[in-house]
Amino acid sequence: MHKEIKTKSVAPQIIIRLLNGILKGCEFELGNGKTLFIVGKESDVLNQTHLPTFPENTIFIPVTSEGTNFEIQVNEENNVFLQPLHSESETEKNNPTAVVFNKIVKVGKLAFSIKAINTPWVSEILAYPVQKKVVPKPRRLAKKAQLVLWGAVGVFTLMTALSIAQIKKTDDQQQTKELSSLLGDSEGKYQILPGGDGWTYILANNDKEMAWARQALIRFNSTQQVRVLSVQQEEKRIGLWLSENWSKVKYHRIRIETPRSPKVLISKERTELNDDQRTQLIKALNQQIPYAQQSQLLSISDKEVVYQAESGIKKWRCLIRAMITAVVS
Repeated sequence: MHKEIKTKSVAPQIIIRLLNGILKGCEFELGNGKTLFIVGKESDVLNQTHLPTFPENTIFIPVTSEGTNFEIQVNEENNVFLQPLHSESETEKNNPTAVVFNKIVKVGKLAFSIKAINTPWVSEILAYPVQKKVVPKPRRLAKKAQLVLWGAVGVFTLMTALSIAQIKKTDDQQQTKELSSLLGDSEGKYQILPGGDGWTYILANNDKEMAWARQALIRFNSTQQVRVLSVQQEEKRIGLWLSENWSKVKYHRIRIETPRSPKVLISKERTELNDDQRTQLIKALNQQIPYAQQSQLLSISDKEVVYQAESGIKKWRCLIRAMITAVVS
């Protein structure tokens, strides 16, 4: 019989804190027994047609390069042991090693630390990685301020080229409620939307929240057909598609403020579309975004866009000047 299934539940007594990567600063509670950590590229694990079966205590840590999986075991005395999982031959050679609390531990490129749940983190862990203080030379202050200014202008320019995603209306409120409960989405960080292709889409505000949602689906072995996306990724994808397939359409910006009815702001002077072409483009956009309901094409004057951009740059300049004044004083 599977005796371990009936063991008494013990409240977690150990905390692990990630010190780098997408989930830097995130903490997880570890109970007695083994916890498997899957460290790897999101595409290698999440873009599979059929996800593999993971143990009950599994935590997925997304990274941008190849990672090394490992196990952490906590015994009844709250002693912690680390077991990196390399190739089979290497794993056999590596015995589990004891982990010292409040010390930096590295497995591959991943850095983390472990402590008892009722003890504080030391300053070395909270400040990781330690940045060396660099005292700027007075003669270089003007040059650095100019670089900061141009960097701010560059960020603003990129913001005007963002793309769009759409959301399709759904009647399946039960599935949305279940996913929202699974994600613990009490603050409305995610938009759960049905797609016309049979998939359900979870739209996150940023990459970090996207990683959390994907990890939750893996840990709870969700059987639903779900894809997790971020607003930024979808905007870039639709913008690239528009440039490659509708090069005659000169757009200023793609906005997703109202996801069910996204807006494409096109140049009034440089884009000529008749009614049939506009209808075809809207239909093509809806097909590219399976969760979209209805796209909108809005014509806006180039002069108006330039005026708005210049107004934004002036605000940035005022902010940078204030920062420079504060540094000098």
